[in-house]
Amino acid sequence: WLYDEPIVPSIGQHVILAAGASDGVVAGDQITLQVDAGLDANGVPLPPSEVAVLQVTRVTTWGTSAILIGQTEGVVRPGMVGRITAKMP
Repeated sequence: WLYDEPIVPSIGQHVILAAGASDGVVAGDQITLQVDAGLDANGVPLPPSEVAVLQVTRVTTWGTSAILIGQTEGVVRPGMVGRITAKMP
């Protein structure tokens, strides 16, 4: 979920994620949002493309809030895959 549902989210935008404390997320973690890059000409899956980086600000058992701190290309939208790429101790 994106706060205020902007058409093109920008840096500083608040994002709510479905992953919570039971998924190992803690405040301070960085999460990279990715999109599927599809298949190459031979039908081999291409690696996912990184779209944005989020910094986790608060974690509950039901979800996580984060701030968009970096965006490379594409548009952040609901349903994207996120991976923890920097972990707080």
